[in-house]
Amino acid sequence: MNSKRYFQLYAYSNPFEFLAVILEHFFETPQMFKKQHPELFASVSRMINTGEKYFSYVKIVFVMS
Repeated sequence: MNSKRYFQLYAYSNPFEFLAVILEHFFETPQMFKKQHPELFASVSRMINTGEKYFSYVKIVFVMS
């Protein structure tokens, strides 16, 4: 992976792939996503109706499991 490119080139192959990739990054690396693309992160957060509270909850659930 190119360290300067957060999204791989295949993400831009079509709109459905792009949506799949941004959702994957949103859930797998939210802090990095927010740092690299803050406006896109905010848009995705609004689109799926979640926010910072969700990620705090997820961290607590995984730590307690």
